Amino acid sequence: MKSTNWKTSGTASEELGVSQETLMKWCELDYLHEGTHWKFISTNNKKGFFFRGRNKNKTVIYHLPWCKEAMNKWKDRDARIPRLVA
Repeated sequence: MKSTNWKTSGTASEELGVSQETLMKWCELDYLHEGTHWKFISTNNKKGFFFRGRNKNKTVIYHLPWCKEAMNKWKDRDARIPRLVA
């Protein structure tokens, strides 16, 4: 099986050290950008976290290296990452 940087929300939340809800909120607030940091996939072959109010036949996967890069930029700018969540 080919290794990929795109991971389901469960795996991404574990590897990034934040909850799936936090990842979803960062996407909704555009801290993580659609197409770069995350994207929708069909739920037929992957399990993940649904966005509220979005198409229920799709789920979200995350590009871990690019998400980590964005989080490191926030840390470099002294952003308090846990406070970015409602």
